[in-house]
Amino acid sequence: MKTDPKLDTLGDIHNAKKLLKKHGYFIENLWHIYDVKYINDDQILNTCSDSKAYDILNTVLTSEHVIELINNKIRFEVYQE
Repeated sequence: MKTDPKLDTLGDIHNAKKLLKKHGYFIENLWHIYDVKYINDDQILNTCSDSKAYDILNTVLTSEHVIELINNKIRFEVYQE
């Protein structure tokens, strides 16, 4: 009996997230290429390729500015306790 490939993929993603969380990784805020490709800003849809969308995510999420903001917020929260 064949199963739906989409369900297999969702199961794989779920299992991967469980494994990462088990090992201490924060998995509650993951980004996907669709977050880039299908952003709706004034009714303009971005139709870039999957590869370009991934590159955009990489550039944004590894930028010095974003990393600095996250690290500063972590420090702030740690010292609030």
